[in-house]
Amino acid sequence: MSTLIIQSTEVEGSPLSSRAVWTSQLVKRMVLDLLKEMNQPTLAKLSGLSQSMISNIANDKYKAIITSETCKEFGEWYIKYKTEERVKSFASPEKGGNVTPSSRLTFHPKYELPLLRGWFQKTKTPSEPLLIHYVNELNRGHVRQERPKVTLDKLKIWWKNERQKERKQRVKEKEALNQSNSGETREESTGGPQLTQLGLDEGPFERVYQYPDT
Repeated sequence: MSTLIIQSTEVEGSPLSSRAVWTSQLVKRMVLDLLKEMNQPTLAKLSGLSQSMISNIANDKYKAIITSETCKEFGEWYIKYKTEERVKSFASPEKGGNVTPSSRLTFHPKYELPLLRGWFQKTKTPSEPLLIHYVNELNRGHVRQERPKVTLDKLKIWWKNERQKERKQRVKEKEALNQSNSGETREESTGGPQLTQLGLDEGPFERVYQYPDT
């Protein structure tokens, strides 16, 4: 029987430090960080914060100061939650040590990719709050109830890849158009089809004159 020992490495000013002062600003920052790995309803259920508060924080609309009592309660929960997550990660390492479920994340071709492509056509360079909104929308879907949750980083990578694919496609179309125009230019420069193509340069020509009636 082996015993798992996790050494705590507290960093001054870190949210996981027992000396951390949980302010309204720090709570908001950690909420945004947590939304990268879970959706709003899940965070509300786990943390005790209301979903409306979390939604407003995610959309940068929560301008009020969070009470010190709420900040303290959230801070205590956050430290406990992160500690438990670290224990799980050490106790159940993935094969190979570096591969995590999120690194293998793929999007469902029927239920998720059409949504993503529709959003992409509307906004090629979305803001981070908008991407967080998309993350939450995807994670609320039934597909993500059995698959790894979509993270903000993964969605940013997808958007970046789509922009690259679109640029490559434009380059290909431009090259094809240039080749087509080049072919037309060569034909015009030679004065159109040659006589040999019409069979008019083979053998003697007989000129036919029409004389006026007398």
